Amino acid sequence: GRHPGGGAVRVPSANRLPHGPARVDHLVRSEPGPLVSGSSPIKSPRNLGIDALRGFAAIAVMLYHFVGYFKISGVEPQFGKWIVDIASHGKLGVIVFFVLSGYVIAMTSQQVKFSFASSLRFLARRLTRLIPPYWALIVGLTILYAAAKSAGYLANSQLTIAQVLANLFYLQGLAEAVPMSPVFWTLCIEVQFYLVFASLRSVIAIAFNGRGATPTTAIFALSMAASVAWRASVPRDDIWFMGYWYQFAFGILAYRLASSPRFRAFPTLLILSASLFVGPDSDDTAATSITGFTLFCLGRFRVGTRWLRWTGLPSVGTISYSLYLTHSTIAGTAYYPIQSKVAVSETTVWIFICTAIFVSLLSSAAMYHIVERTAIRWSRRIATDKTSAVSLPSPN
Repeated sequence: GRHPGGGAVRVPSANRLPHGPARVDHLVRSEPGPLVSGSSPIKSPRNLGIDALRGFAAIAVMLYHFVGYFKISGVEPQFGKWIVDIASHGKLGVIVFFVLSGYVIAMTSQQVKFSFASSLRFLARRLTRLIPPYWALIVGLTILYAAAKSAGYLANSQLTIAQVLANLFYLQGLAEAVPMSPVFWTLCIEVQFYLVFASLRSVIAIAFNGRGATPTTAIFALSMAASVAWRASVPRDDIWFMGYWYQFAFGILAYRLASSPRFRAFPTLLILSASLFVGPDSDDTAATSITGFTLFCLGRFRVGTRWLRWTGLPSVGTISYSLYLTHSTIAGTAYYPIQSKVAVSETTVWIFICTAIFVSLLSSAAMYHIVERTAIRWSRRIATDKTSAVSLPSPN
């Protein structure tokens, strides 16, 4: 092998993964801990490229919600109009998250030997990672609602126990319950994606006796095409995953093609990218293609990413899940003084926005250190069946 500073590190194992030679997956968002049951813990660096994309997506969604203060206050931005114009496209950050989820789950599942039992453990591990911060926010929102109600606010709204329970179990869309946060619908879609992904991988593993690399790629390519067709023919809704499946599937395929030993993967992804540009919802499909292609290039070619530390995006990416959850609550809290015309000038609105950004970053950092890191530790305790090969990320 080569020195870690040179990039690749080959680990002796059973010589081959099910889908090709053992190799380094240098984009694994790894956390310290054993890679294989019984092995010694191996610490490896977080990937700056993936964390930077997460940070970018979280900031984009946050700004998208915060620039809405101008519309609420009735103030027309002049000095920062170009910022507002750019931030108005920040909702595409949700798509970046979806494609990233597909890429990362394909990467983290590479070493899992899928079966019915291991799929359940794989799902348990993912949900253990996601649920504690989500539930913590719901508890906080419920307390905040009760306090606001007792103070005379929210006179025309009613939050019931049934609505809280529906939100707790990602069922608010199906139960037609009021979502407690405007970003919760995306988490419902994400959980559906995890369920479908684990089920498909299990079926493929059982049907092809563990030799399912080519069938897996084919099935996810076909399912991506079906999702694009669904999006074109069925009215868009935020309840079912099918209209968003192609975004997750594109991330999965980007990883599989980036990790393929055959370089023909490059034109394959190029063709897939081009096909998405002519699909429905051109902004959404373009964002899907660009994100997937970026991940492919980061994974296929050893692009230096250390310079990203200077942007601060990897640091934001570390707390991006907590930021994604909490920022909308901060935005909603600031909604009432702005609506009551406290903000009567562009300068005042910008002060509200900057304050909301600072408070959001501070609160999300607190949630990450208090709740999310604990959830990560819990998720690591859930063992999954591993393949015989081990791949390590190289330093960035």
